[in-house]
Amino acid sequence: MFTKEVYKEYFLQILDIEKQMVEESRELAEVLDDPRLKKFMLHLVKDEIRHVSYAEELIRMTEEDSQDS
Repeated sequence: MFTKEVYKEYFLQILDIEKQMVEESRELAEVLDDPRLKKFMLHLVKDEIRHVSYAEELIRMTEEDSQDS
């Protein structure tokens, strides 16, 4: 069975990956010359930012559950 601490550690790992994806997608968008590719990458940046917020919320939820115990 998974503990709250294990879930939190997993969500922290996901958060790190999503933050990295925001940065890498943003960097790639900056150097692309093709407007279609640039637009697509900027769309991905928005998605990755949303994923960051999801991971942060999951982390908050594990912390709230820990405080309720």
